[in-house]
Amino acid sequence: MNKRKILPLIVFGGILGLCTFLYVGTMFPQDLKFYRYKKAFSEIHHPENTRFITNYRFLGAFDTQRVMYKETFPQGCDYIVGEMREYTGTQESIKAFYAMQTIIIGQEEKGLSVKFIPINQEGRIDRYGWTEYGPNGVRLLESLASSPFIPLDLHGSFYFVSVWDFEILTSDMRCLF
Repeated sequence: MNKRKILPLIVFGGILGLCTFLYVGTMFPQDLKFYRYKKAFSEIHHPENTRFITNYRFLGAFDTQRVMYKETFPQGCDYIVGEMREYTGTQESIKAFYAMQTIIIGQEEKGLSVKFIPINQEGRIDRYGWTEYGPNGVRLLESLASSPFIPLDLHGSFYFVSVWDFEILTSDMRCLF
């Protein structure tokens, strides 16, 4: 091969090596942890009187205030893995069912969070119905409500079951913006 053909290959190999090095050093640890969350969550059981609607997975900076005010709030990554389900029965029975389950991620045991989704008069998700859970609850409802792929029965009752974690001080670009 002559120099004209070797030089682009060397440049391409160098760029590819640099990108791989940056990914392994910054993003791969978060992707691996997120994979463990998804795998552990997929092994939980759900009550018989429920029906799967959609799943929700998020890795990054979920709290926009935390990102905007970097000097005030700790920076890090949110891991959210959950799903929306339709149910019949009582909210207490749903909460009790999930309260008996935990998942193990690494050596840490985590409980499941259950939030019941408010529906407005038009039969749509009420984006502001989780105000008691703070701004993150409102953001999560907005995210679920804005999805055109969530088929809802206008007269159904719905809940969101999830595991949610926050890791401080990460170098992952997805968690900094």
